[in-house]
Amino acid sequence: MFTPRRSFVRIAALFVTLFANGAFAQDSTLFDQDFDEVESLMLPTGWTSVPAGVWTTSSSVAGPGSGQNNLVVSGGDSGAVVTPLMDLSLLSTGTLSYTARRTSTFDSTGIVVEASLDGGITFPIVLLAPGQALPGATSSYQTMFGVIPQALIGESAVQIRFRAFGDTGGNTRIDDVEILGIGTIGLSTFGFSQSSTVTISGDDSVAVNVSVEVLPAAADLFGLQFDLVWSAQTTVIGVQRGPAVSDSGQWDLAVQLGSGSGRIVLLGRVDSGLPAGSYPGLLRILVTPSQNDSTSARLDTLLISGVLGSKSEDTGDDAFIAAGILTHVMSVVMPVASFQVAPDSLDFGLISIDSVASSSVNVSNPLGTAVLEVSLVTSNNSAITVAPISFSTDPGDSTVVVVTVDASQLASGPFGEFITFTHNGASSPDSIWVAGRVGALDTRGDVNDDGVTDLIDLVLAVDHVVGRVALPSELVDRIDLYPFPVGDGSSDVRDLTILVRAINKGVWPDGELLPSPESFAKGESQGLATLYLSEVSGIRVIRVSYSPGLRAIHLVFASNSERATLRPEDFSSMDHGSLVQTHIDRYRGPSSRYVGILAYTLEGPLTNGPVFTVARVPSSVAADSLRLVFASGVDQSNRRVLLEFSGLVEAPEESLPGFLPAFPQPFSLSRHRLVRIGVELIGAVEVDVRITDVLGRTVFTEHRVSISERLPFSWNGTTNSGPGVSPGVYFVTLSSEAGQRTVPIVVAR
Repeated sequence: MFTPRRSFVRIAALFVTLFANGAFAQDSTLFDQDFDEVESLMLPTGWTSVPAGVWTTSSSVAGPGSGQNNLVVSGGDSGAVVTPLMDLSLLSTGTLSYTARRTSTFDSTGIVVEASLDGGITFPIVLLAPGQALPGATSSYQTMFGVIPQALIGESAVQIRFRAFGDTGGNTRIDDVEILGIGTIGLSTFGFSQSSTVTISGDDSVAVNVSVEVLPAAADLFGLQFDLVWSAQTTVIGVQRGPAVSDSGQWDLAVQLGSGSGRIVLLGRVDSGLPAGSYPGLLRILVTPSQNDSTSARLDTLLISGVLGSKSEDTGDDAFIAAGILTHVMSVVMPVASFQVAPDSLDFGLISIDSVASSSVNVSNPLGTAVLEVSLVTSNNSAITVAPISFSTDPGDSTVVVVTVDASQLASGPFGEFITFTHNGASSPDSIWVAGRVGALDTRGDVNDDGVTDLIDLVLAVDHVVGRVALPSELVDRIDLYPFPVGDGSSDVRDLTILVRAINKGVWPDGELLPSPESFAKGESQGLATLYLSEVSGIRVIRVSYSPGLRAIHLVFASNSERATLRPEDFSSMDHGSLVQTHIDRYRGPSSRYVGILAYTLEGPLTNGPVFTVARVPSSVAADSLRLVFASGVDQSNRRVLLEFSGLVEAPEESLPGFLPAFPQPFSLSRHRLVRIGVELIGAVEVDVRITDVLGRTVFTEHRVSISERLPFSWNGTTNSGPGVSPGVYFVTLSSEAGQRTVPIVVAR
């Protein structure tokens, strides 16, 4: 392609050359390469970048003076791009021309244009020196040209390279590289219409066009002869006429094809021949590439030689046909199918026992050049079936495959199986993973099989995981929650994590609400505990009173005011630590006004005494603004305990806080390590400790001991001198500045 400026420059170059040689002449394009059909980041066939990747084809929109694509090199990269071999054997004189554009930060001396005569080993001949090879910095492409030096005239193996020095900024772009031949009057060109094609191997033939450009002084072209040589993997099956010579009454065509070579002769039957003009599809050579069994491309070559032409004159004058593109390279690739399946796995989740569930995947052939043939889709589990089990998918198309799971053929619990696709694509066979879980829809987490999922299920699950009890397999499946929701066939702390957080929030990770009632009737519970707010030392706390102590508590509070909002951060954990989370009320829908509090232990009671401090409540939360939505507890025998909320209890001022009973009682010297006494106080108090026997004799003393609900006083049954005490009754007296209290202890063997 030429811009008006480029055409003017080319004409000016021709006239300079003509008058310099003292003869009339006409031009013919011996080499022409634009980059419009070249894939981005690639190079045209026969072109090379040294090192690879320095020069690439840039995909862009057409700009002033250039087509859609062009060669580009970054200013910081040094390297060269080299043309294919060019035959200049019929050239008498000529010019190299190309369009170029550089950014302002790319040095104007950053490129040199050189030529080689030894197959690209050395490039001793300079066509355009640094400073001459690039235009000024502009947004438009400018045409650059230089006279072909005498050293290249008449040579049959010429290569030209554009070499960038690097160490500069921006980039430079090159487009429309041409060798314009200058010869005697009547010079025409003949050769392939293009230097390369991409061909799909198979049974279909490929047409490769040959073209001729007849100049006025060469008209009329009456006869044309050339020889053709081709690669061993390729078969030339014939030659077709183009529109200009389609009339067999005016043109006679003789084609003699052998093994790997042939001769083609075209001769006019009437007085006139081809007038001046361009004939891009004069003849079409029909080629059938053999099957390419490799996954990489194979390069097959067609070569034109021995080109002769005659004018429509009685003397049969030579038409002086110059060589155009004499080599055509076919990149032969094998037709292949591509396989893609989406999604690449199916999770059916929980499937009800004795039910059937279905889902689907899309199998596509997005990048294929051949039909995707899926010969078999299989599953090793008869309960998992697919349809269809074989099918064909055209390139760019897709097929829906339905996967069906019959839960009646599967055991309760998780299941998983691969579905395998056997096909003609390169990745065969391919598989997807199908998984799920079979069980009653509302039994996840319901370990005691009472129709709800609550604290009792949690403590039973804890006992099973730590090895304290062994649950039946059908109940174990209900706590096999990790990975959610299908499980992995085992029960461990990951399953407990899912269960405890789901119970407190009232919802499973997938958004399904837990099967749980709003409250429990007294008849369903084995005990009654008191839940109350208490002011202790100026701190407001939520407490539970139950003897001999609880193992787990679950509370849900709401605000009595529609405008008030309860926040989890307002309820700080106390004692063993309570899990405080935003709660989704299962009956009233999601709301930030609900807060769930859950406290539990893996072993033993929540506290050593009958009173357990659940959480601290800020004074900003009014006592009458709290509404108990749900309350449940579990005692140390794994029985449900009903909790009644009595509201705010104003505790009287005490000179000394109340002490909790000693635990355990009796204290066995052989079975227990320590006996503990805690204090019913938020915070700590310093006391002096004195332990006496029934005769009033002191057996143990300790001064300035800090104790609290979290840090009780502990005694191991020894005297200050070291030996253990004898079995009997002992009295522990704890004294502070406010007074003293005495707690009895029974010591046994």
